[in-house]
Amino acid sequence: MGIVNSITFLVTNVRLYKKPFLSGAIFLICLSFLSLPAPYLLKVVVDSVLPAKDVKLLNLIIIALLGVQVARIGFSYSSNYYFEVFNQEALTRIKKCNDPRKSRHIFSI
Repeated sequence: MGIVNSITFLVTNVRLYKKPFLSGAIFLICLSFLSLPAPYLLKVVVDSVLPAKDVKLLNLIIIALLGVQVARIGFSYSSNYYFEVFNQEALTRIKKCNDPRKSRHIFSI
């Protein structure tokens, strides 16, 4: 019974604070997709660039890897920020609900 109440409470809070929660989730998904190119680019470096001693392509791939890492930092920061906003707003609501002076009014519905 306690798990059902916890899930109901979580879903209610997600509905109330859709924007920060969905923004954080979208940034988190983008962050996951930005993890995909690095292993492939390293495979290209090892299989093609190093044996051919193609310095221009190596420099291009290094710049691409740096760009991906910078993008990952930005998406990680944004995701953390929006989830923190969601957490703070939810905690503020919980504290207001648990205030003994206000609890009679909130739970009397």
